[in-house]
Amino acid sequence: MTCAFCDNASIYERKITENDLAWAVLGNMPITSGHTLVMPKRCVANIADMTADERTAIFDLAEREEEGG
Repeated sequence: MTCAFCDNASIYERKITENDLAWAVLGNMPITSGHTLVMPKRCVANIADMTADERTAIFDLAEREEEGG
């Protein structure tokens, strides 16, 4: 599977946080200031392909960033 994120080296420069299973990057076309993308480290086609642990890791990061990092 071709991944728009893994295949884009510049995205790694925008990484702001990570945990064992997920990572967060600032969006390159932000809708609002601080617009952040949170995704699993493993490439998946959609959320249904993620494990329960990956979904938990994503929401843990999203909540942490919402609270100010």
